[in-house]
Amino acid sequence: MTPLLYHPLFRPLAGAALLALVLTPRSGEAEILSPGPERLNAQVDFDGNGLLDYDEIIFALAHKLTGEGDLLGQKAKGKAPKAAVPAKLPTKVKDAWQTIEEVALPSGGHGHEYALGAINPRKLGLEKLLLPAETDEARKHQRYFKEWDYKIRRSVDDLEKPIEDAYAQGALFSYAQDYNRNESQWAARGVISLGYSIVENPDYVGPLGDAKGVFSDPTTDPQRRSETAFLHSVTYKANVAFDKVTTGGSDREEVDTLDFSGSAAFVWQLPANLTGVRHLGAELAGHYATDFNGEKGIYAATLEVTPTTGLPGNGVFKWLGEYHNRFNESNYLLAFRWSVSLHGEVGTVADANAEPALLNYDSFARIGGKANLEVLIFPDAFNNRLTLDVSYTHREALESKVPDTHLFSAALQYVFPIGSGLYSRTAKKGEVPYRTERDQVWTLRLEYTNGVTPLVAEDDNHLLVGLGIAF
Repeated sequence: MTPLLYHPLFRPLAGAALLALVLTPRSGEAEILSPGPERLNAQVDFDGNGLLDYDEIIFALAHKLTGEGDLLGQKAKGKAPKAAVPAKLPTKVKDAWQTIEEVALPSGGHGHEYALGAINPRKLGLEKLLLPAETDEARKHQRYFKEWDYKIRRSVDDLEKPIEDAYAQGALFSYAQDYNRNESQWAARGVISLGYSIVENPDYVGPLGDAKGVFSDPTTDPQRRSETAFLHSVTYKANVAFDKVTTGGSDREEVDTLDFSGSAAFVWQLPANLTGVRHLGAELAGHYATDFNGEKGIYAATLEVTPTTGLPGNGVFKWLGEYHNRFNESNYLLAFRWSVSLHGEVGTVADANAEPALLNYDSFARIGGKANLEVLIFPDAFNNRLTLDVSYTHREALESKVPDTHLFSAALQYVFPIGSGLYSRTAKKGEVPYRTERDQVWTLRLEYTNGVTPLVAEDDNHLLVGLGIAF
């Protein structure tokens, strides 16, 4: 048996696991990495002077050890309540304070004032960011929402689906053992993405306090909004797509692709009454595709254009088969949504490395498109957890020596009822609502693919059952 460290799938799995550890689940403000000590401790820097004083530290300790005090409510007041002298503190709070005082170095020689990074946030109970949920009043005066984000998904197409989407597709990890043939099959298929988004706020009504100038921007006027074309969002992404299927003990075709890409994606809102197209998306990307050993090299540029119309199910789920349950509530048999996109690609093969599909040409150009259908099966009974996805991609070659590519995919998946809280919001009486770190989505996934992979054009004919993971 091949040792684990030398197993062909060890490196992609280890790399994905390492990135998943480094890119820890983000807070509501979408950190690239885990927030540093300064940012975490700033949550109890109520007066905003960049230092933690005695009152602020004692408040944090009491909040951690005894549950006293509303951290977010106190933040809004801008000042920590006056703390008792150490001798009159509860024993466990006093002991925790003495531990901090013995270890932390005061800032500038001033007693009981410490730099934000001088104290371990864990000692203050600040292991993650607690962010107040936006109020409707604040939200409507924000012209754009900006955030960093990272995602792990099954494919680049799934990156635009938010984690809150019941259909968010996770990266697929699969293992199978055929004891009759003494073969084992490992698979890791997905994409890891880091992105920065600027998204237009559809509820924007103008600057705060500018009552008379609310409708100076046509996109803030509900009557003029549908008649105006404007940029809805722009997203910059850096992606690493991994596609590795390894069959041990067999010479059958395998899949071995790494695709590094950077892209800029734009979505325009168009006057629907003129064109019938409500949104038009365009994504321009540069790629370097290779294998896990770095023995192949393909440089390419791609352009993907996706229109969204008002037709039933285009981009938004359409519900079918209404019936009533025993409580006379409306339920549905199915819900579906679909999308189509146009695709263009040009590239050059820098190193074919004896790959049969790449040996006959040095450059390529293709045009084509993709059609995708997503179905929720018994959405009410299964709470949107049982889903079917079918897609077909065809790219026609514009040069005689270059082969066409096509890929059919069908996947049935069940989303486990765990890790789906996503952004938890607390709004208990007397508390300020807040958001915490998002969770993951875990799925059981049955996937069938038939065709060839994009860019590298490897044969891809597989039936896989595995675990899907989405962050």
